[in-house]
Amino acid sequence: MLRWRGEAKPPTVAWKDAAIIGGLLLLGGNGGVSWAQQYVPTGVSALIVASVPLWIVVTDWLRPGGTRPRATVMIGLALGFFGVVLMVLGKDSKGHPVVIPLGAAVLVLSTITWRSAPSTPAMPSCRDPL
Repeated sequence: MLRWRGEAKPPTVAWKDAAIIGGLLLLGGNGGVSWAQQYVPTGVSALIVASVPLWIVVTDWLRPGGTRPRATVMIGLALGFFGVVLMVLGKDSKGHPVVIPLGAAVLVLSTITWRSAPSTPAMPSCRDPL
């Protein structure tokens, strides 16, 4: 649409960067969640995906010049993550695990990938996204 309005063609590096970010979001984020749904109940999967705020805080804290979260934020995130761990390690009425650990691990990696993709080194080349 912007090209129709006379905007300049994006440079090749911007297309490459957009492909990297899009690949991380689609394959690493959504693709991982879709694959893990075979092994993790939907409700538990939703709780694990809802852990994205934890990764937002952690990645912001670990980046150069990042902001260290306050103690109350860290306590709240730790309690929430502990609750997710309890759900993942839970057993059904017959004592069988509800979640296959590989599925849970893929879900956690997917949420980290989904959070981290917009923060990749590729982003600085995109000066004006609109």
